[in-house]
Amino acid sequence: MAENMIALVFTDLVNSTAIKNNLPGNSIRDRNETYRDTILLPHRQRVTESLSQYEGRVVEEPPGDGYFLVFPNAIQAAQWSVAIQNSHIDNPITTPLGTLTVKIGMHIGSPLAHGNQFIGQEVDYAARVAALATGEQILLSENAAAFVRSAQIGGIKLYSHGEHDLKGIGSVPIFELLYAERPPHPLKDAVQANLRGTDSAIAKQGDNSNTLKRILILSANPRDTSELRLGEEVREIQTSLDRSKHRNQFEVVTRWAVQVKDLQAILLDLRPQIVHFSGHGTKTQGLALENEVGQTQFVSAEALAGLFKLFKTEIECVFLNSCYSETQAEAIHQHIDCVVGMNEAIGDKAAIEFSRGFYGALGTAKTYEEAFAFGCKSMALQPNAKASS
Repeated sequence: MAENMIALVFTDLVNSTAIKNNLPGNSIRDRNETYRDTILLPHRQRVTESLSQYEGRVVEEPPGDGYFLVFPNAIQAAQWSVAIQNSHIDNPITTPLGTLTVKIGMHIGSPLAHGNQFIGQEVDYAARVAALATGEQILLSENAAAFVRSAQIGGIKLYSHGEHDLKGIGSVPIFELLYAERPPHPLKDAVQANLRGTDSAIAKQGDNSNTLKRILILSANPRDTSELRLGEEVREIQTSLDRSKHRNQFEVVTRWAVQVKDLQAILLDLRPQIVHFSGHGTKTQGLALENEVGQTQFVSAEALAGLFKLFKTEIECVFLNSCYSETQAEAIHQHIDCVVGMNEAIGDKAAIEFSRGFYGALGTAKTYEEAFAFGCKSMALQPNAKASS
């Protein structure tokens, strides 16, 4: 690496404002203190404790939730970035909106030193790259990507997102560093552009168009219920889409241990086009989500129908992959054109097979009706389960 060149890294927490708004407390101060003690400080501890191993240091700790860090080179910066992302995957910090996620952006340059600080266009460049990232992403400038590519670090791949406009910089190539077999995800500007155009893009509900679709997977396995292989199902959904021709047209977002009180906030925050529920259900009581202590709290068909009515212009498809969810599916179908439910008890293997077939078909530009048929076909080898639409 050229003399005086260093790696500049910016990090930030995703949806921190929404997380604060959904924390328990009788006042803003109460919620801020809870956020600080249970979310922000545990994250900061991970950042600071891991820096020395990669010879990094904090340049600036903003009053918000992010960091400005520097490293001697791109390789150490990339290794630290992967380590911090993996720490949040392996040991997630729980929030009211699901697990906490971090976004990271990196650039290589020779910024002007000013005491212990750095200033100049290189700093702006790194900050602009980070601003394009979404949760769990590590984005690199072209310079940073070149150094990482030449190092051939094991377990790391690079994906080109083409050129994107950076404010004050211009149109430049952006790369995503892929780790832990993670597939590439759309950048923030692409997601926002598609979400702004949601109303026109889905004017005809149920039409599997070529616009970006966000798939929100809601999982719940209360402590007082039998254990489900929810992680395997999510992995199979992602794998099916990754192998498909149109994989870049889908973004998968997961929320684990979903509580009833958080359901509406999650939908408002993420604005998905497809909602997938994995968990338990009953004919009469509804879907089994969790309460504040992890025990079962049912959501009735009537309540679900009322909730999805509020999102009828945005959500195209609801997939209830749980036992006896036909009643809930029929109620939601009053407002959402495409709803998939199960009319009998369904085992883990059958649920996973149906999901594999359904999303694999969506990834090849099949309609929801066609994807349902492919899901049924995949599940045909599991004769004790059926699906209804």
